[in-house]
Amino acid sequence: MSASAVRRSIAVTFAGLLAALVVPITVATPAHAAAVPTLWTQVQPLPAIAGSGPGDASATDVACPAVGACSAVGSVSLPDGGRGVSVLSSTGGAWATGQVLTFAPGVASVPNDAEGRSIACASPGNCAVVGSFVDTRGGSQAFVATQSGGVWGRATPVRFASGAQRALPLAAAVSVACPAPGACTAAGSYQDAAGATRAFTVSSVGGTWGTARAATFPAGSEATPRAEYAADVACLSAARCTVIGTFTDSSDRRQGFWSKLDGSAWTTAQTVTFAPGSTDSDPLVTFESLFSLGNGHHIDCSATGRCSAVGTFFDSAGRVQIFAVPLDGTGSGQAVPLSSALPVPAENIRLSSAVSCTGVDECTMVGIQLGMSSSGLTFRVIGATSSGGTWSPAAILPLDHEVTTTGPIQISVGFDVSCPAVGECSAVGLFANANGGIESLVVTRSEGQWLPGRRVAGPGPADSGEQASYLTAVDCAAVASCTATGFSESSGIGVRAVAADAWPMPAAPTAVSASSNPGTRTVTVDWTAPTSPPTPDMYQVRCETPAGTDAVFAGPEASPATLTVRGGLTYHCGVRARYGTAFGGTFQGDWFEGPLAWSANVAVPVTVPDVPTDVRATAPALPSGRTTTVSFTPAPNQSGAAVSQYEARCTSGDGGTTRSTTGTASPIRVADLTVGRSYSCQARTRNSVGWSAWSAGAAIVVPAGPPTSVHATTPGSGSTTTTVTFVSPNGGPVVTDYRVTCASSNGGRTKGVVGTGTSIAVAGLTRAKAYRCTVVARYNGTAGEVSAASNSITVPAA
Repeated sequence: MSASAVRRSIAVTFAGLLAALVVPITVATPAHAAAVPTLWTQVQPLPAIAGSGPGDASATDVACPAVGACSAVGSVSLPDGGRGVSVLSSTGGAWATGQVLTFAPGVASVPNDAEGRSIACASPGNCAVVGSFVDTRGGSQAFVATQSGGVWGRATPVRFASGAQRALPLAAAVSVACPAPGACTAAGSYQDAAGATRAFTVSSVGGTWGTARAATFPAGSEATPRAEYAADVACLSAARCTVIGTFTDSSDRRQGFWSKLDGSAWTTAQTVTFAPGSTDSDPLVTFESLFSLGNGHHIDCSATGRCSAVGTFFDSAGRVQIFAVPLDGTGSGQAVPLSSALPVPAENIRLSSAVSCTGVDECTMVGIQLGMSSSGLTFRVIGATSSGGTWSPAAILPLDHEVTTTGPIQISVGFDVSCPAVGECSAVGLFANANGGIESLVVTRSEGQWLPGRRVAGPGPADSGEQASYLTAVDCAAVASCTATGFSESSGIGVRAVAADAWPMPAAPTAVSASSNPGTRTVTVDWTAPTSPPTPDMYQVRCETPAGTDAVFAGPEASPATLTVRGGLTYHCGVRARYGTAFGGTFQGDWFEGPLAWSANVAVPVTVPDVPTDVRATAPALPSGRTTTVSFTPAPNQSGAAVSQYEARCTSGDGGTTRSTTGTASPIRVADLTVGRSYSCQARTRNSVGWSAWSAGAAIVVPAGPPTSVHATTPGSGSTTTTVTFVSPNGGPVVTDYRVTCASSNGGRTKGVVGTGTSIAVAGLTRAKAYRCTVVARYNGTAGEVSAASNSITVPAA
């Protein structure tokens, strides 16, 4: 595919994608064995802006000079229908009501039409903001604004030398860096008096902004008219800055440039070079993301003075590739392709986003890969790292199952990245969910490992196809102490500025101690809560043998915590703090855990065994059975001594004799129970220390023998009723009732009657038929043994 064809594909792809997905939004380490995820709070709307109107708001960029202290810049609708530059700040992680920057009377258009592009903070309350605004004549001007001691001054136009700009200005500031309070440098572009587009820088000293200076290029190196665009600026100190951008050379090719401030003078711009034969005839180099939604920084510098910038170019096959270029002033500034090794089709396009560097010459790039095929489009986040100026090839970053999308358009995009320490980074962006909604995405690099990108819940319904909530800028004041800002749109609500926070894992508890409790297999663990924020929600406690062969967990817990362990072993116990909320935000995902703090070893003595469970007893069988079988499930042997014996015991609450039997296993038979009495049967376990407690009981009733001396009276003349008398089987009150049954041996109808006495009348016998009667005693519904038959009687015929 030719370079021109790829350019056309880019235009069509992004026009269609943005129209389909985001048109409604108008936006210009610890002692763990493995890396751990960063805890992110839910995306939440930022507070209202004082003096703003009911329309849309945005948060374009964020800077966090200290933990919990961040400032954001964006734009907001005004009551008069205009648009103003909004600034907000947080203290202790809590965002305060923002404000709209003001211009001096007669400077800006009425209503205002201004946009905040970039923010930098040297320390909390000492920041600078840059962007663009429309003046009273309808021209577009660059502006700067400075915050000192927490108070924002008025936004002022960038000052140019007399006659430097065209009569109706066309300028914008796109980036600012502040290495010290009151010492900032901004970069942008403007049209000069001849109508050429020039890159410029402007610096402040003591909070006072100077005059803008145009970038200088070697004579004859540029096209006529000039076309220069500054993209980003980074500073190590007030006198050491680097600006990057693009320009059109004398052969009408788009190239990248960089220039350094070393002292008081900017160097002549140098062209970013590539290995011979590695680029298209027109490399079309750019440092800006082709996604206009993000505001990632394309250059960053480490404390050693080494800087790295990332961008895109067309390679010799006409494909857009990501490159990184070292800009330390000592090298050639030759770019290194990062994405060429990715296993993707030839027509795939890569789009750069952002870079962040630490103080030991390690940098991390997060970018975007666009894949085009017959089945649709695929956007994937890619990343690469450097060490000592040497870059590794880019790789597709892993995603959690929650951000796996389906359908013809699969999207995950990274906009910005911030790395406060070696191997520790947070990148933010968006992904398209299965319902067509846009949600926020964070990808963490922890202990040098890329962890699966995770969804950050937005303020709208998670499964809504109408939702669009995503993060475009991030800054980390410390490891896992990050704040990201962005936008959220929900049907009927409009666009809102939003933020999400990541906070460090809890510190380890201190003064962890463990003690064994006499007579029990328990260990009590005590500790002192960590003093560093955030405050843990709860703790997880772990006791294990020094060899790690036996372990038990408890949680959630508070100090002190008591854990049941095994007897006869030595344990040490660890405690880690856990939390799932931070600064009012709702955490989405697993609990976040700090490192374990361990106690000294504690010996747990051998104890009596545990009680058997699931005890069952069978009712004795008739006739005249008096033996029950007691079965049970032995408890796992945690006592530290071998089990030697079990015992089953049956006790009666209504006069029966207590009986017990020992054995070596379940079941155990218990004999000689008292007939007609109720029992509760239990079990217990014995070892060398002694007996366990008795188990819960299983209830049974021992049936009595049959009633005796059963006698039936012969009905008198004209009667069909006999009276049956008998002797109760035990003579006591246990029997609840009796059932008398009279059966005929020569065809009479069988009759049965239930009664409570020992003399029961049975009526309705068949005349002229012979009968014998039997009796059964019943005990709460349980029938005993049937008695012997009574004497034979014959019912009179009439």
